[in-house]
Amino acid sequence: MSSGRVAKLKPEEIRALVQKLNIRAEWLVTGDGPMFRSDGEQELERRLGAVAGATEKAQMDGLSADEQARVQMLLTGLEIGNADLVRQALNVLSADEQQLIENYRQSAPEGKKALRSTASVFAKSGGKMSNKGSIIDNGGDTSFSVSGNGNTVAGRNFIKK
Repeated sequence: MSSGRVAKLKPEEIRALVQKLNIRAEWLVTGDGPMFRSDGEQELERRLGAVAGATEKAQMDGLSADEQARVQMLLTGLEIGNADLVRQALNVLSADEQQLIENYRQSAPEGKKALRSTASVFAKSGGKMSNKGSIIDNGGDTSFSVSGNGNTVAGRNFIKK
């Protein structure tokens, strides 16, 4: 190092040495501090590289900002081996959730409207029901009762013929 040779390295050469040999750039340039990067520093660099690479790959024409964010999250999760991040990117639904969506898609417009209203009431009430089939809102302002047979709910027929 005292020969001054290090000072003549190009930035890309320094980056290559830092990455391949796990040498700290500060040490390579100044000779100060520890020579090798810690495991934590290496892992941080790996993760930051994964995020940067995924972000670059996700910048595709024709994808919305939300879609680009999901692609970036998926690629990052795959690269760093984080299953929770992959699941979040895929927005994986349970079998019950998938069935609810399928039932909604197969419903007539009035049925879809009733399902949206019911879901809204459930969400506001925390989904708590009494043993009589009513949705209970502990706040006291939302009460909902469903009764009827077959395709008729609360006196309305939700299947059009």
